[in-house]
Amino acid sequence: MEALERFYKEYLIDYAQDSNWERYDADAQMTRNRVEDILETGYISEDDLDFLRSLLPDIENDGIREDLEDFLNLCE
Repeated sequence: MEALERFYKEYLIDYAQDSNWERYDADAQMTRNRVEDILETGYISEDDLDFLRSLLPDIENDGIREDLEDFLNLCE
């Protein structure tokens, strides 16, 4: 879960703070809400895993992307 928390704090939250709010779209907010729900419940469904995997190519920070990918592989 640490990798998911790092992705949330260092990537999603930073993106929201650094973005022009006009560019911070509904998809970004949906992603943030979904990750928040996972972190709060501590439960990751198969749909959540697929969703998080779909985000990997768009994560520009190599360290965060690799940590999240390793975490997702452990969840299988």
